[in-house]
This record gives sequence, C-alpha cells and structure tokens, in this order.
Amino acid sequence: MKHFFTLCKILTAFLFLFSGIVKANDPLGFSYKLDEYWEVFGMLWMQPYSLYISIVVCSIEVALGLITLLGLRMRQTSWLLLLMMLFFLFLKISTVCNNYFIDHPEASFSVFFTKLFSLKVENLSYMKDCGCFGDAIKFEPWQSLLIDIVSLFPILVLFANRYEIERTSSLVGIKGDVAGGASILASFAFTLYCFWHLPIVDFRPFKIGNNISEKMIGVPDSIKYMYVLKNKASGETKEFEQFPENYQEQWDYVEAKQTILKKGIEAPIHDFFVTDMETGEDITDSLLHNPNYSFWVVVYDVKKASHKADKGLNDLEQECEKKGIQFIGLTASLDNEVEDYRHDVQTLYPYYLCDATPLKTMIRSNPGLMLIKNGTVIAMWHYNDVPSFNEIKDKYSINVN
Repeated sequence: MKHFFTLCKILTAFLFLFSGIVKANDPLGFSYKLDEYWEVFGMLWMQPYSLYISIVVCSIEVALGLITLLGLRMRQTSWLLLLMMLFFLFLKISTVCNNYFIDHPEASFSVFFTKLFSLKVENLSYMKDCGCFGDAIKFEPWQSLLIDIVSLFPILVLFANRYEIERTSSLVGIKGDVAGGASILASFAFTLYCFWHLPIVDFRPFKIGNNISEKMIGVPDSIKYMYVLKNKASGETKEFEQFPENYQEQWDYVEAKQTILKKGIEAPIHDFFVTDMETGEDITDSLLHNPNYSFWVVVYDVKKASHKADKGLNDLEQECEKKGIQFIGLTASLDNEVEDYRHDVQTLYPYYLCDATPLKTMIRSNPGLMLIKNGTVIAMWHYNDVPSFNEIKDKYSINVN
C-alpha cells in the first residue's frame, strides 16, 4: 500500500506542479482568463481582483505540488488539494455548460439552467480553453474536465489515507515546517518575479523570434463538396461531385453539401489589425514589412497603464527620433483617452489603434516595449526593465549611421 500511496502523491504533485508552474510563469495571462470566467458568471465586479486571485492561486498550486511531493502535513495538505481540485472542477463544468448553452440554446438543459440563473445566451462568451495549463497546452474545456475527473481519484486516495501517509512521512516537525515554508516562499517568489518582469518561458505566438506575418497564416479545412440534384422525370435525388453537362435538361438543383475531410489549423494570430486613428487607414501591412528596426510601445488600456517607465520610454523615443528609427504606440483605448494619456506622460510619438485581445497577448506588460524588424519580434521588455538606447544599440547592432 505504501508504494500505491507514493504513486498517488507523485501523480498529484506532478499535476499541480506542471499546471501551477505554467500559470505562475504568466500570472497576468491567467488573470485575463479569470476575467473571462467572471464575465461568464455575471460577476464583473470581481474583475478588479483577478490579478490578486491569479497570483495567490498560481503560487498556492505550485506550493501544494511541492509539499505533496515531500509528503508534508498531509492531513492539512490533502484538504487543500481536494478543495482546490473541486474549485477547478467547478470552473471546468461551468465552462463546458457555458459553451453548451451557446451551441444548443434551445435544448431543455440550456433552457432550464439559463432560466434558473437568469442568464442570457446572447450575453455569454464562448471559451475555447479553460486556461488550466496557460498557453503551454491548449485543451478544449471538456478535455480538461475529463483530466480533472481522472486526477480527482489519486487526491481522494490521499485524502482518505491522510493520517497514515503523514504518520509515515520522513519530514516531520521543524524540518517539515521549514521545507513547507520554503516551498511556499519559493512559489510566491517565482510568480511575483514573472509578474514584475515577463514570462520566463514564452508560449505565445508573439514570442521573441516569431514572425508576426507568418503566424497570421493558418491552414484551411480540406472540404469535399457534393451537389444534390433531383431527376425531373423520376423525382429521384442523387449526389454529384460535379454538375453533369447540361444538367438543367434532366435535373433540378436541390442543395449543396460539404464534408470536412480534414480539419484545418487556425492561425495562431488571427485578430491583429492596426489602424490609423485619424484617417482610419489599415497600416498593418506597412508595419509588418518595415525592413528597419521599429519600437512598439504596447498599451492595451491607457487608464490602467503603469507610469514607472514614462521617462525611460520618452528618453528612448528621443534617441530614436534623432537616429531616424520608427517609434510608435499601439492601444485599444479611445482617441480622447489616448490624448489625455500622451499629455500626462509628456510623449510625442504617435499612437495607433489595435484590438485589446492581441495587445494583451503580445506582451504581458502595460505598457510594454517591443523591438520589431520586418515583422519579426527581436526583443521585448516589461515596463520595469526598459533599457537605454545604447544598451539596445550595442546588443542588437542597430545601425545608426
């Protein structure tokens, strides 16, 4: 039995460590996913707290994985494991139900629950993934739900045998408490570091080295078309891959059918469009095919932007202006909000309009700085890490002649 308990501990610890680390690596990204959940639940008043909840949940998940692996205080730890797994199960079930309501609004199940909770299907947002593994692995909600249901079994085993497991643990007393405390501190330190800077491992399509234009190209579905025709004489219907020659003489057209032979691949970046605020002109192509270095300041919401990097960004922009290097801002905010922001931060570089979703995905910092060349992401910096022009020039061999 001891070996069986050890196996359950390892499986549970691995799940919590992997799931926790990939989310703690990008706590701001997980907070965006929580915002989606609050929208689904009709709890928009929770959105201001999403980031704090994200940091706590990610850190505790990693800490629980470490503590479980060490077998520390299993009487208390097993309770936390069970409660957190039930919390995740609730999120997954809610996501699956939300998507079902949208896909099948007339179903009895949908009608009953939407009336019970006073939900309006038209106000619900479809959730493609649950965010349980961040951007590292994308599972559909029902797949993630199955994983959690299976993962619940070893947790229940640990919970049912928590006294026996704790009794046989080698780390007890002061040693165990020190190891547990160190696990908690390390987990919070890792999460906060990734929030105060940028994700250590970047799984997003805008990561350094990726070409944005290439990531905007997907693979279409492979589709087979069939045409249903009705014989004028016999009334018989028949399917054809092509219309027969002069088919109108013997056949009447009924309908066209299509069968997906092979599902295509959605473009990783499918909503990146940049517009000139004043003229409404689409300038996406010109930005992505600029053969020279270009700096993009990404501020998805100027009202929520940090002001820690204002001076550093302004100094960098002034140097770029002297050297003839493009320096622009991208935002999803309204014109008047942008003008007020530019006045507050005393900056002169132009801002262009882009949807908030790709801006949030591009860089986990508001504002964040990106170095682009010919559509390829060369580097990016958090607002806490904005470098000087000389540092960038020397590192990336920017020609300023």
